[in-house]
Amino acid sequence: MRIFKDVRAKKAIGIHWSVFELADDPLDEPPRLLADAVKQADLPADAFTVLKHGEMIRLNP
Repeated sequence: MRIFKDVRAKKAIGIHWSVFELADDPLDEPPRLLADAVKQADLPADAFTVLKHGEMIRLNP
């Protein structure tokens, strides 16, 4: 969240979650933790997007 705010980002995409099972925590935990961090940083809920597996989005300049 600090970098997001420092660079004055408008949107960010969380990637690489659930790619490798490296720990005992649930694979769906990172998006939940990210949503909590966004809320705690007092950012809009849609500040970070986490794509579903295989999902694509179009980014407009």
